[in-house]
Amino acid sequence: MKNLLGVHHIPIHQTGWHSDFFHRISPAVYKVVISGQTVDLSYCPAGAQLVVRSHPVSENYGHRSASDALLPPSAFGSRAAIAGDDAEFRREYPVRRPVVLPEMVAPSRAAPHLAASAADARQCGIEHADAYAVIAGNLPAAVRTRAAFSALNEPQLWSVEPPYLHAAYSLGFVERMHSHGLRAVWGCFGVGWPGNDGPGMKPVWGPWYDVAAAMLPGDMIEVHEYWWDGGPANNWGWWAGRYVQCPFNRPIFIGEAGRDGGVVGLPKQGWMSLPGDWPTKADTYMAELAWYEQRLREDARIVGQTPFTCDGDGQDWSQFEVLQQDLMARMTQYQDWVHSDPDPLSLEEALHAAAEEHDVLAVNPDAALAKQGLREGLWPTSNEFPLRYGGVDYVAQRFRDPGSNDVYVLYCVKDQWGTIEEIIY
Repeated sequence: MKNLLGVHHIPIHQTGWHSDFFHRISPAVYKVVISGQTVDLSYCPAGAQLVVRSHPVSENYGHRSASDALLPPSAFGSRAAIAGDDAEFRREYPVRRPVVLPEMVAPSRAAPHLAASAADARQCGIEHADAYAVIAGNLPAAVRTRAAFSALNEPQLWSVEPPYLHAAYSLGFVERMHSHGLRAVWGCFGVGWPGNDGPGMKPVWGPWYDVAAAMLPGDMIEVHEYWWDGGPANNWGWWAGRYVQCPFNRPIFIGEAGRDGGVVGLPKQGWMSLPGDWPTKADTYMAELAWYEQRLREDARIVGQTPFTCDGDGQDWSQFEVLQQDLMARMTQYQDWVHSDPDPLSLEEALHAAAEEHDVLAVNPDAALAKQGLREGLWPTSNEFPLRYGGVDYVAQRFRDPGSNDVYVLYCVKDQWGTIEEIIY
């Protein structure tokens, strides 16, 4: 089975914590947020795709307001090289997402007056790539070949970093990374972005067409996906699952994922806000992650997902901490299952096989009773039956369409009765 579960690690605040866990679960991707010019490779499991996010670079050295957003570092006299002192970094660039002030968002959806031009934004991307070349130069050659580097984090497309400027920035970043012989990770879009032009309309990816066209093997589009009560299936395609609406046939990396109350106006509320004791919270969250990963496997573009976050002493993100004993135990069990069989059944195949075991009624679509049933809808042909798949407990039932003799298997995660899905064969 394709392994997609990864690690999102912020070792800035505390080091030497649970590196054995990272190696034990054999993640698909190891994404690390750094402050200096080097990566502590003792955390990075062998074989994992390494994604490096320099926090100073990805936040444009703290310059993300209307007066300086997407201006190149050289324009405001910042160090083009990355800060090397962690204590200084923590004072100057605290680890938190950009704050968007109400006055920065234009009610008309038109961009506010911005200092940066498209040429400035492109130069900003070029200088960010040059800064990453310094970091890459400190990596062993064997590691550099499996490393990629993240561009501007969660662009403020709704205000000071609008799509036309961000696209210019991204193209400059990607092309310059290639000139350095490096892999680029661009986009890094926050949950719900890129935006759309109205209710029910598809996200607008057009401004980034040239960026996608410029991608080379090893490059990735990064998106961040979060959910809240109801799990990832709730508002699928808009919070979690927004990647399915990306029109580009290019590798996609889910660089942040998980429960985040921010999607419903409850900031800094993560999986630890779930009801119940710690084992119950961990069971619920692991079931959500497993369900989400199964959906990711249905899209061949997905490289991996890194649930947010592993941070040994992060005050802002304490509710999101993955390094909790009950959750680590369940992640380990899940990864053991994923790695136990190189090619087990998919969820659809497992449901198909289990449904056939519970088939109790043959259907003749031309019979009188079948015709009457057609006027009333589907016929159940099995009892409800349980299915445990990928560490998640499902409940399913087999039906037939008496008009076509097609088989429908309706299913949901146990106790999540409001989210019913189906397969047809």
